[in-house]
This record gives sequence, C-alpha cells and structure tokens, in this order.
Amino acid sequence: MAEIINPHTALVECPFCHEPGFLFREQLWNNGHGYYGNYEYYVGCDNDECSVKPKTRMINDVYGDKGNAIQEAIRKWNSR
Repeated sequence: MAEIINPHTALVECPFCHEPGFLFREQLWNNGHGYYGNYEYYVGCDNDECSVKPKTRMINDVYGDKGNAIQEAIRKWNSR
C-alpha cells in the first residue's frame, strides 16, 4: 500500500489533468520477507478523475540513500 509523503519540494502538475503531483513510498517487505526498513519511491498523479494517472518508475533505497531516491523520483517527474 502506497502512502503519500511530503518532500517539501515543488512538483510540476500532471500533464493530463493539471493537478499537482505527489511523492509516494511503498514498503519493500511483505510479511517479513524482503528488505525490511527499505522503501520504493515514485511521483505520480493521485487525482481520481485523471484518466491516465501517470507515475514515474519506482526508485528504491536498498543500496543508496533515502534522500537520493526521493530526489531521483522528483527529478524524473519534473523533467518528463
């Protein structure tokens, strides 16, 4: 289950519905299996009325820094 987190960074709007983009994170573990304490981050549209609901590919923090993963997801969204 993805949760919206606030990166305190300006995200450009969705190109399809023109609502703001949101930063999401999802846990990388499932019932104790996987990378406990690590997340995947992505930016996407959360507007239920948007017909496309685009999102970036997921960037995880398994081998890197959480801040770098967040900044990479934001960069991908803002530079499309």
